Amino acid sequence: MRLSPKEQPSLPERITQWLRRWSARRRGKYVPDAPWRQTWLGRGGHQKHKLGWQAERYVAQRLTAMGYRIIERNVVTRAGEIDVVAEHGKFLCFIEVRSRREDSPLRPRETLTAKKRRRMVRCAESYMRSKRLLDRSYRFDLAEVSFDDRQRVKGFNVIEAVSTAKRR
Repeated sequence: MRLSPKEQPSLPERITQWLRRWSARRRGKYVPDAPWRQTWLGRGGHQKHKLGWQAERYVAQRLTAMGYRIIERNVVTRAGEIDVVAEHGKFLCFIEVRSRREDSPLRPRETLTAKKRRRMVRCAESYMRSKRLLDRSYRFDLAEVSFDDRQRVKGFNVIEAVSTAKRR
């Protein structure tokens, strides 16, 4: 469902809406994407990535409802990408989002390999150095989302402290 160019807001309206969403996100509130951007716009990659981006949006909404304060999403560092950076209590949480179809033989948590865990640690350290947050306590969480055959969410789970990192 993609809106035709006539149905989309004008450029000044889109800029104003974007600034409002950006400002709210800076204050720690979750704001969904603009209605005309709800559909997948082909951000590169395959059609199967659509499910992953849908899972990330869903996780951001649920984490906010659970008391997390979303700081950033899809943060790119030199070491790789962090799906969600959030605060929960006194911890800075680096959250990896994993999604699978319901009929998949593997659960989402089983797809988190040792290599991905090492990359998460490098990404987190790089992020904390760039933001000068080296004195903060942090942890790695895993958010699992499972979808049915109609791409509706059937299961959601957050596993706290899924991985630990030693300070050097």
